[in-house]
Amino acid sequence: MPDVSLLDNLDPLDRIEAVRPKFTRTQTRIADHLTANLDTAVFSTLAGLSRDCGVSEISILKFAALLGYSGFSEMKHAFQEYVRSRISVSQRLGMVTDLGTDSTSILQMIIQKEVEGLRRTVSSLDPARFGEAVRLLSEAKRVFMFGSRSSFYLVEFFALELRWIREDVYALSTQTANFDALAELREGDVFLCISMPRYLRSTTNAISYAANAGVPTIAITDSLSSPLVPHASVPLLVDNEIFSYCDNTVPILAVITALLNAVGAATYPKSRDILTRNEKTWEHFDLYLR
Repeated sequence: MPDVSLLDNLDPLDRIEAVRPKFTRTQTRIADHLTANLDTAVFSTLAGLSRDCGVSEISILKFAALLGYSGFSEMKHAFQEYVRSRISVSQRLGMVTDLGTDSTSILQMIIQKEVEGLRRTVSSLDPARFGEAVRLLSEAKRVFMFGSRSSFYLVEFFALELRWIREDVYALSTQTANFDALAELREGDVFLCISMPRYLRSTTNAISYAANAGVPTIAITDSLSSPLVPHASVPLLVDNEIFSYCDNTVPILAVITALLNAVGAATYPKSRDILTRNEKTWEHFDLYLR
């Protein structure tokens, strides 16, 4: 067994090559399948990879351990991170079409992947961190939220819904005119941002700025290796398995919805009073069709 500490700084393919001389015939078969089918292997479940390689699930688990991973999930995540950093958006679309172009099959595959992603998010999200995020969002004098490109629309939705139950919530981006409001961060405020691979420099710079300003920071991101995490007081990690050219937003929206409801409960009855006031405004302007 190789010294696992020597493998820590290697990417998955380099780990394979470092350990290859010690592989059994079965392990060589697994390694060859992974390296030859990298773009599709990142989709595989343990059972699926076992079937595709023609080996037992136990053999896959032993292979993961030999590469220095704690289990199949950690190995799969490492391969996904490797693929994310090296394939273009157009290649991601190709990964979907490689699995078939039938629309019904794609629908079923995507929904199934989303269900699996939600399960992984529920099992991996730290309850203590989630509770701390709820406390910060409930007690802060002002809430500043930041996102770029597609993440900005998640931030905008989050800010809109949070404003229904509390005051002084601001959605910021380099795309918006109020970007300079970052300069107003002060004690008692909280900063929240969202970014998934491919991480955006603007979001990393924004959370770094907020952390240096001395305010608590919440980062909704995908892993502890995210560039946002070193600047985050509270990292909230959500599943972000790649299976399309477009961002996987379902687990993020689920966490946002949970935060909104938890903040509403934590600040009740004040949240109810603010929501009632907003409802009266909507009714005055006949905003919604009945």
